[in-house]
Amino acid sequence: MHNKITSIEEYAFAGCSRFDSIDIPWDCEIIGSRAFSHCVNLQYLNINAQSIRIDPLAFYKCENLIEVNLLGANRIGYKAFSNCDRLEYITLGNELKTISNHAFENCRSLISVIIPQSVTNIGEFAFAQCNNLVEVEIENANANIGDNAFCHCDALLNVDLGNQIATIG
Repeated sequence: MHNKITSIEEYAFAGCSRFDSIDIPWDCEIIGSRAFSHCVNLQYLNINAQSIRIDPLAFYKCENLIEVNLLGANRIGYKAFSNCDRLEYITLGNELKTISNHAFENCRSLISVIIPQSVTNIGEFAFAQCNNLVEVEIENANANIGDNAFCHCDALLNVDLGNQIATIG
């Protein structure tokens, strides 16, 4: 994508089947609701923007998405990556403050996640039903963890909650 794009509007590329990878440019500030939802052939996503908000359902049901680099994301919206069945790897950056409710729900192939120090809120059901999630590290000792944030993560073996988590739902 061109480097002067500041926003990607709602439904802009919803249902497009020609993408297999997307690089979001540095200047982009917003990815609108359902902007890339149902992009069934999308496998790789790189968001290396300065500071970007990912709106609700932006990548909902991108069933073949395998790897996501969210280094520039400051907020991941409601169900933004929900039902991305093949998602195995996510990289979260130090700009991130909020992982909203249901953000990664039903990402059944996700194996591990490191939630950076900058995150203050992990929403309800944020990682629910991530059946293959084995390891979670939450670096911020003051993060609030919403109700059922990791419910039905049946493979979860190792959870590092830091020293002083403020609230667990």
